[in-house]
Amino acid sequence: MRSTMTTTTKSLAMPRHRKPVRRLLAGLIVFVLAILAWITAHRYEAAENLPTGARSSTAPTGGGSARAKLSARIDEALAATDQRTREASSRRLGTARQAIRSACAAARSGADSAVSDLCSAKGSAQLAWLMAKDRLCQTAEAEAQINASLEPRIIKPCLRGMAAAESELGMLQAELAEASTALAVELAALTGESPATAGLDRKTWEALCRDLNASIPKVKQIVLTQCSAALGLGISAVFVRSTLQAASGVLGHIVERFVATQGVALASAVADGPLPFGDAIGLVFDIVGTGLCAYDLHKARNELLPALRTSLVQAVNRAEGNSVGQVEARVGAMLKAVQQHNHATVAKLKESL
Repeated sequence: MRSTMTTTTKSLAMPRHRKPVRRLLAGLIVFVLAILAWITAHRYEAAENLPTGARSSTAPTGGGSARAKLSARIDEALAATDQRTREASSRRLGTARQAIRSACAAARSGADSAVSDLCSAKGSAQLAWLMAKDRLCQTAEAEAQINASLEPRIIKPCLRGMAAAESELGMLQAELAEASTALAVELAALTGESPATAGLDRKTWEALCRDLNASIPKVKQIVLTQCSAALGLGISAVFVRSTLQAASGVLGHIVERFVATQGVALASAVADGPLPFGDAIGLVFDIVGTGLCAYDLHKARNELLPALRTSLVQAVNRAEGNSVGQVEARVGAMLKAVQQHNHATVAKLKESL
């Protein structure tokens, strides 16, 4: 009986001796697992700080997901900037077109008044005399007379419209540069929010920020290059010469007679100084035996009126078409240059992610 109790007591006491061993083994296992977790965590952090080409292909997918999200946010910023630049270009282009077309419409409405001035009895006689004088003496007084009639009614309205369109192009230049600058700032902010999550070390991120900052003056220079030409250059000379050419087609035979019969008198008048206008009219009507009389000028005036008006309207139409075409080309060139710059900046940034 006693031996049986002793055996039972020993068997019950054995687990008490084994419990410390089990606890020790469990503690060792936990310690080993903690060490393995620490090593794994440090390996992951080191892999994330490597350059793009040095990252392991077996790295955890969490960093890749963060980079993909950052890349998507960069694409969204670029798309928003593209939309902003397109809207600005469309708005400024529409305003510039309207300024040119309104100005040219005003110039066309002033053509009748300018032509009536040039084709009056006094104006046509003086114009014929000045054309003959210019031919003999290599002067340009007929052009000066034409310019005096066209400038307030046709030339100035056109130039005001061109200046307004040029102003719109200047404001577009500022808007495009501002949009590109805002994009550069936004990209720097996006990549700077968490460089480690984005897969960038601090030095790489700082280098990217320097590149983005350097792109700001570049885009301003790009836009300036595309906005260098000026609208309306030489428009005054075009209007005057086209009018003079039309006048020569109608008054040419009168000018020829005048040169043939009054060449010596014209040369003397130039040598003595400007010929008074009243004397010029007298010369025109006092040429006897040449067939030149008041009837010749009257008839010429009837032909001169529609000829000069047609010439002026066509010149204004050409100026309008050329100016609108220049504005469209320059706006398109500015928009294309800025968008190419922005896309190149984003592509360079994403290569480093």
